[in-house]
Parts: sequence; C-alpha cells; structure tokens
Amino acid sequence: MPTRKNLVESFSSSADKISKIHSCLKQDFPCSSGHKHGYSLRINCGGPEAVINDTNYVSDLESRGASLFYSGPNWALSSTGNFMDTDIDGDLYRITNTSPLSNINGSFEEIYRTARVSPLSLTYYGLCLLNGNYSVKLHFAEIVFSNDSSFNSLGRRVFDVYIQGKMVLKDFDIAKDAGGAGRAIVKSFNVIVNKHTLKIHLYWAGKGTTGIPVRGVYGPLISAISVDPNFIPPSPKAKKSYVILVAGVLAASLLFVLVAFIGLRRKGYLGGKLYEEKGNSTPQTCS
Repeated sequence: MPTRKNLVESFSSSADKISKIHSCLKQDFPCSSGHKHGYSLRINCGGPEAVINDTNYVSDLESRGASLFYSGPNWALSSTGNFMDTDIDGDLYRITNTSPLSNINGSFEEIYRTARVSPLSLTYYGLCLLNGNYSVKLHFAEIVFSNDSSFNSLGRRVFDVYIQGKMVLKDFDIAKDAGGAGRAIVKSFNVIVNKHTLKIHLYWAGKGTTGIPVRGVYGPLISAISVDPNFIPPSPKAKKSYVILVAGVLAASLLFVLVAFIGLRRKGYLGGKLYEEKGNSTPQTCS
C-alpha cells in the first residue's frame, strides 16, 4: 500500500505568494483576498446534511480517513493515522450508531446517529470567519460501545481536544462524561478568532482501550460542531447604508472644500483680487 502524507499547515502563513503554495499548506489557513467572510458554521460530522429547528448542518460524507484533507466552502477537515488492525483498507472513518440513543431531543437525534472518527489526529477548520468572539459547541455521543454487561461495554475512548492551539479537554471520555454510551453531551467554549480561522483539534494520546469490541476501535470521535458569533454580525442592509453614508460624507466634504476655495480666492488669499472694484473708484494703497 503506498505511503500517504498529510502536509496540511506544513508551511509558514507568510510563505512567498510567488511560490503558489495552496492555502491549506500554510499555518492558520490564511483567507484569500476578496473572499467573503462568514460568522457561523454547523457541521454534521461524518453524516449527511441535517436541518434541525430550521438550522442547517452541512454534510461531512468524505469516506477517506488516513492522511485525508477535505475542504468545503467555508470549512475544512484534516485527518491522519491508520487504525491498529489487520484490515487497513476496510477501516471506517465515518460510523453509524450501534448503541441505542437516549436522553436526546428528537429533533437533534439525527446528528448523533453518525460520527467521524480518527485513529490519531482529527482537525476541523472554520475558514474565513469574521474576527471576534464565538460560542463553539462540540457535540458528542459514544455510539460504538454499549451500556449492557457485554464485552462491548468495557471499551473506553479517551482523547484530548484543543481549540486555537489551547487544550480545552484532557483525557476526555465521552461515555463517562455523558453518563453512559448512546447519551449525548455538548461541550461549550468561548473562543477568540483573530486571524479569520477557527481550529478544532482532537488528538488521541494513546489512552483508553484499542481492541473492544474489535481491534482498532479507539481514537477521537465527534458527532457535530456548531459555531455562533457572540457579537451582532453586520447585515447586508447595514453595510449598504454605511456605504451610502460614507459616500454622502465624502461628497459634503468635497463641496465644503470647493466653497472654501472659491471664498479664499475671491479674498485674494489664493492669487485672486485684493479688492473688489466698484465703478471707477480708485483703490486705496499703502503709499
């Protein structure tokens, strides 16, 4: 099997533009000039598009996983690593629940039926966001292990979560925090975006089980991501009004300068007459 390499964020964000390096290879995914900035994001990780309470969660159906990079309109996904099993070609990086779901509001159940998993490192990026403070919600449900007395119930999935490079969850065990497998839990964070890019990184640090219910079941798992601004986003109407206001101010300023120029010239300060002739009267002089 050929070796795959994931080179996402392997270059400095200030890399020479002449080299035509793709933005995904630069640190922090710099937003290309002229790209429209957004202020919200919702992803149904590992699942199809879902509409919940009139809110759209975009699909995440890329089936590849090892050394994967996928880029959507305003988000991207990077995954690295192979599961430690004997069927690398058959590994699944998108999974569907095998455990019954509980304590989940009916309208939200759809985003917890599926999830994206990774054997080592899983990173989601929110791209070209307006800079500011955001509320980030990470949705989890352990949908592989069970709550019964079977061998399947002995599994433990443990991983770390980083947002903007800062660890926000250490040794996170979904089932333990949620009160059992098949139960949803949402972790919320306030996050500052100052370079137009949001980075959510899930990382397996070698903890938990690796062979329950079968060999190769471990690593980060996430059901959905939602990102909302903690500020009032600009509306297209407000932007149009702002443009009109600026144009009006500029026009008024130009008119004021023009009137002032004419007035000063008439008074002779800018090379105009030093006096106004009145009939045939002789002007006064200083001699």
